[in-house]
Amino acid sequence: MSRIAKMPIPIPAGVQVEIQKSTVKISGPNGNLLQSYNESDVTIKMDNNEINVSPLGSSSHCRAMSGTMRSLVSNMVHGVT
Repeated sequence: MSRIAKMPIPIPAGVQVEIQKSTVKISGPNGNLLQSYNESDVTIKMDNNEINVSPLGSSSHCRAMSGTMRSLVSNMVHGVT
């Protein structure tokens, strides 16, 4: 698994996260952001005010996409705060 994808994303106060079937919606004081992702490559879960991204397979593509999605979601959280 990508070393980047292993790090959880902390959710600051005032930020709301909605994880639906193949989209992540993040709302905060500075706006709303929406990102779609491929459900066959990664899983995105929220636990205890943290977002965790993990690959669904052991292929290099799934591992790469988990790191990419973790970076995108982290930048979304940073952008709305």
